[in-house]
Amino acid sequence: MIDTIILFLQLNQFRITKPYLFVPDATELFKMGIYGKAINNSKPTEWKADYVPKITLYKRAYFGGLRIEFSASKIIHNNNLDEIEEKDFGELIKKLKEKLSIRGVEVSKSVLENAKLSAIHPSKNIELSGYVSSTMVIRELAKVDLTKRLEMREKSFDNTGHSLQYNSKAHALVFYDKVADMGKYSNHAIDKENTYLQKSLFHEIEEMRRLTDIEILKIEVRLNGKRKINEIMDRIGAKQDPVFKDIFKKDICQAILKNYWQEMVLERNKFLFQNEKNTKQEELFHILSKARQNGKRIKHGIILYALSNFCCSEGVPVFRQTIEDIFGKKSWLSVAPYLKGLNEISKEDFEKYKKSYVKDIDLGLEEFKTIKKEQFSTPDGLIGQ
Repeated sequence: MIDTIILFLQLNQFRITKPYLFVPDATELFKMGIYGKAINNSKPTEWKADYVPKITLYKRAYFGGLRIEFSASKIIHNNNLDEIEEKDFGELIKKLKEKLSIRGVEVSKSVLENAKLSAIHPSKNIELSGYVSSTMVIRELAKVDLTKRLEMREKSFDNTGHSLQYNSKAHALVFYDKVADMGKYSNHAIDKENTYLQKSLFHEIEEMRRLTDIEILKIEVRLNGKRKINEIMDRIGAKQDPVFKDIFKKDICQAILKNYWQEMVLERNKFLFQNEKNTKQEELFHILSKARQNGKRIKHGIILYALSNFCCSEGVPVFRQTIEDIFGKKSWLSVAPYLKGLNEISKEDFEKYKKSYVKDIDLGLEEFKTIKKEQFSTPDGLIGQ
């Protein structure tokens, strides 16, 4: 479902009962100049046992409001390994209201349900099978070049292989090893608010790894701002200008994640996600035969074979950077059609040679089954039993 959510309330939609919990004091904020903000965040020592949202009060010349940022799973479970479901919305609103009250903000359930969205992070924990680790999958995904397609200018790959992020100001696509991330200190983790319970869970799961293989790949799409949210809603055929209760739907979150995975990752990079043929000779024969069937010359087939081998080994980004370093950035325009041709050849028998982790991701996003910590932290919940 959804992990992180940012809501925005107008000044007439809430009441501050503990202004002294804000920094600066909320009462003093409105005695100051035209612009200002006050932050109400609990200290790490305070949310070790009980997670609370981040709250920011804004003062502007003609408007102001309250920004509320939180992890939906942590509001209910104090961790985000436990996934929540659409049916949990009522409990989420109830607990969110209670936690806001503790931090000195009174707001009605109706206001929260109909709150405007500033950001949403649909996500899914994928259970990997076949002795494939999250680290292995992330290293494979790092071979894909999504920069131009996603208009994401920044790519961040953790050298430990625990995380991969494609970022822009408007949106991001993130893959990371959920179990490993829970064991990291917040400043090194993708999840910057690792709760005390998550740390405990990490140690429990690490103990269980002695008995079985537990691998969870987390896929997360981060949509920031009304414009990007509406763009994606239009892409999946959903309602424009959604409020909180509109977005907290299984089919909406599932459609967003499948769209990013299938159309932006899988569709144009299928040749990277296939198991190799039995021998190099068989692979060469296959590519040359396809090239001939398509009316191409021998040289074209040999280029596709060399391209396939290098990119599957080192990745498209490395290949592209090498080409551009030697021949200039415009040179890529003459190479890109070969990648497209290689992908077209791969589409024909993709299902036959599809790698196991791709099957796991496809299945996880298609079934969208809820994952709970009990599956991994107790003997009765061991995978395969």
